[in-house]
Amino acid sequence: MASLSTIPFLLDLAAAIGTGALVGIERQHRRSEGYVLAGIRTFPLISLAGFLAAFMGQMMGSHWPLTMGILGMLIAAVSFFYVRSLGGELGFTTPMAIVVTFFFGALIGLGFLLEAIVVSVVTTALLLTRTRLHQLADALTNREIMGAVQFIALAFVAFPLARQAEGPYLGGLIGAGRPIDLEWTLLIVVAASALGFVSFLALRRMGARGGLPAAGALGGLVNSEAATASVSGLAKGVAALGPAACAAVIAATGTSLVRNIVLTGIADPTFTLLVPFTLLMAAPLVVMIVWGVWFGRRSPPDAGTEDIGLKSPFAIRPALTFALVFTAVNAAAFFLQDLAGPLGVYATSIGAVVSSGAVVASAANLVFTGTIPMSVGLVTAGLATVIGFVSKVTVVAVINRSLLGRVTVPLVLAAVLTAVGLIVLL
Repeated sequence: MASLSTIPFLLDLAAAIGTGALVGIERQHRRSEGYVLAGIRTFPLISLAGFLAAFMGQMMGSHWPLTMGILGMLIAAVSFFYVRSLGGELGFTTPMAIVVTFFFGALIGLGFLLEAIVVSVVTTALLLTRTRLHQLADALTNREIMGAVQFIALAFVAFPLARQAEGPYLGGLIGAGRPIDLEWTLLIVVAASALGFVSFLALRRMGARGGLPAAGALGGLVNSEAATASVSGLAKGVAALGPAACAAVIAATGTSLVRNIVLTGIADPTFTLLVPFTLLMAAPLVVMIVWGVWFGRRSPPDAGTEDIGLKSPFAIRPALTFALVFTAVNAAAFFLQDLAGPLGVYATSIGAVVSSGAVVASAANLVFTGTIPMSVGLVTAGLATVIGFVSKVTVVAVINRSLLGRVTVPLVLAAVLTAVGLIVLL
């Protein structure tokens, strides 16, 4: 019978084999594309090698076993690439999979089991979605790719600059726990833009094939106000598109609520605001689903074949807009909390006219930093959501009044339910 000290080792050993097998199964599944040199047996062995190298290093109190293991793994990866190239097959995916598999085996050997499992699942998912990712990338224009590159480059330059700006500069306004936390703001802006960019890729790839309702749903994750304005304009003067456009507006609103819930969790890693805000959004989400389905069933199957024309959220301008609103709300709430108490913080929710997501994320961040209590953050996020509903009604009224009567009822009902929810939760 295994001793108690042996059981953890056996469990980690099984985890190393299992995580390697995930990648191995995916690679074996590619056998239809050619002869498989590394598959269901090889990758578990690679992960096992990483585990044993790290485990032996821990036992010996030396870094040499892991160092030698890394060197051997790199030689194996390069050799694999060379053998494949001799057969006329080029590609770095499997050699890189070998490297990554070794390292998540090593993570298990170092005691980071959960991290290793997450890495293995993400790796397998990336490998499985290779074809789809290629298709999504092909759907981007050169201008959109350049915008994404500029955004990422700016973010990496801005991070060290943000650290340099912290401290006594500008009278102590910049830094963690101060009115302007540049590092945290950049992290949230990058996360929000990445969330929208994934939806943007799907929207570009799908194009008009899903019709206006599906485009509106994806567009809501990118920019719900812009999606509302776009579909309202497309349906102007075209009566047949009315139900589809209404479904798109409601779908965009619903998915924007989901996006805001996700942003709340990102901006407040303690999830202090996430649970009550999710409960607050439950009733409005039900309203959006019910009305969206109802409008969708009333629209013809082929209604709405136009591109709704949203811009990439990884472009400089939309990301900068989000950052400015987020920063302005944070700074205003910081000072207004002292000057006018909770009422001053509530006033910052007016920023939802530009971006409800930025206001909600800011409220969650302020709760996370302890600047405001959870109840004040919840009311601020709730008011921003209500203002978002009203702003969409306004956009439809200005662009296409023929849709106004149909979309006003669910949007106003959702606003009322949000207000009632705030009263109940508080």
